[in-house]
Amino acid sequence: MRKNTKFTINIFITLILTFIVSQNLFAVTNYVSKTGAHVSPFNSWSNAATNIQDAVDAASSGDTVLVNDGTYYPDDEISVTKDITVKSVNGAEKTIVDGNNSHRCFYLNSSNPVIDGFTIVNGGDSTEFGGGVFCENGGTVQNCIISGNSATEGGGVNCTLGGTVQNCIIKENSAYYGGGVRCFYGGIVQNCTISDNTSSYHGGGISCYNSGIVWNCTISGNSAPYGGGVDCDYGGGTIQNSILWNNTGSEISGTPLVNIYNCIENWTNIVNGIITNNPQFVDALSGDYRLKTNSPCINVGTNMAWMVGEKDLYGNPRITDVIVDMGSYEFAPEPVGIIILLAGGFVFARNRFRKSMG
Repeated sequence: MRKNTKFTINIFITLILTFIVSQNLFAVTNYVSKTGAHVSPFNSWSNAATNIQDAVDAASSGDTVLVNDGTYYPDDEISVTKDITVKSVNGAEKTIVDGNNSHRCFYLNSSNPVIDGFTIVNGGDSTEFGGGVFCENGGTVQNCIISGNSATEGGGVNCTLGGTVQNCIIKENSAYYGGGVRCFYGGIVQNCTISDNTSSYHGGGISCYNSGIVWNCTISGNSAPYGGGVDCDYGGGTIQNSILWNNTGSEISGTPLVNIYNCIENWTNIVNGIITNNPQFVDALSGDYRLKTNSPCINVGTNMAWMVGEKDLYGNPRITDVIVDMGSYEFAPEPVGIIILLAGGFVFARNRFRKSMG
C-alpha cells in the first residue's frame, strides 16, 4: 500500500513539473510597433500591433509584450491585469507613453505584471490614484522615467496593497498625497531618484500611509507642507540607505517605522547610521545625483540581501565596494588613468607618424 502511495505522489509531482515547464515553453512574445500591420496575434514585427493595449489583451500569463520605439498616445489607460511583462526594445528614452493630460497611463492589477523601460508622461487630469501608474495588489515598474503626471494620491505612481518601483527616475509630478509616489498599505520604492515633485498636502517626494518601504533612493528638490521629502502616516514606512536633501517642508514628517543609514539634511537625531553632511552630488541642478569622490555617502550604508547581483540606477553593481553607498547611485570613479594612458599612446603614435612623413 505504501508503495502505491509513493508511486501516486511521484506521478503527481511529475505532472506538476511538466505543467510548469510547458507553461514556460509556450510563453510567447507579442509585438508592438507604430509601423506594424496590426494583425492579431501580433507574433512578428511585420504583424505588430500599433497600440499597446491590443497586444496586452492578446497576451497570456507569462508572455512578453515587446514595444518598439516611438511615442504612444493611448485612448485610455493601458490596463494590465495578467502576469505579463510589457517591455520596450530600446529603453525609456526612446519609448514614450503619453496620457495627454486626460487619463492615467498604466493600470496594473495582478500579482506580478511588469512594466519595463518607458517614459511615462502627462498622465492624470482628474485621476484619483496614480497619474502615471497605479499598481493595485502588486506589480513592478522598473527602468522608467515618470514625469509630468498628476493625481490625488500618487502623482507619478500609486502602490496600493503592494507593488514595487525600482530603478526609476520620478520627477516633476504632482498630487495631494505623494507628489512622486504614494505607498498605501504597502509598496516598495528602491534604487530611484525622486526629484522636483510637489504635493499640496503630504509627501512631496513620497507619502507612506500605514507601511511602505524606501530603500536606496535619492529624494531631493521636492516640496509639500508636510514632509517635503517623505511623509509617514499611521504606521509610517521604512527609510534606509537613502539621501533626503534640499526638500521644502521638512525632509521627513511623521514617524518612520525604521529610519537607519540615511543622509538627511538638518536632522537632529544622529543615531543608527544617520548622517547630515552634504551628499556632494555631481550636479543636482541638472538632475545628476551621482556622488562625487568626496561624498560622505560612499561606503556608509548597510548591505541587504536583495542587493546581490542587482544594479544601481546607472547600471553599475549595487555594491561596488565592501559596503553599499547611500542613495540611488553607487560611486564609480572615472577610469582617469586608462584615459590618460590611451591619450598618451595616441599622441606618441601621432608624433611617430609625423616624423616618419618628414
